[in-house]
Amino acid sequence: MRDRWARRADKLLFVTTSDFTAGAREVASEHDMKPVQLITGNELTDIMIQHRIGVVAHTVERLELDEEFLGG
Repeated sequence: MRDRWARRADKLLFVTTSDFTAGAREVASEHDMKPVQLITGNELTDIMIQHRIGVVAHTVERLELDEEFLGG
C-alpha cells in the first residue's frame, strides 16, 4: 500500500492523535522506500498553536499584591 501512495505523492505524512510504536517508526524510515514523516499528537498540537489553526487565544488577568499600598 505504501508503494501505491508513494507513486502518487511528493511526500508521505501520517498523523496520529497519540504516538507511534517503535515498529511504525522503523518502517517509516526504511532506506529503500520513500520516507514517511510521522507527526504525533503533541507535535500536531504544537503545529496548530504555532500556525494558529483551530485554536483560540484568551487574555488572562494576573493580579499581584501592591507591596507599597500594604506598607511594605
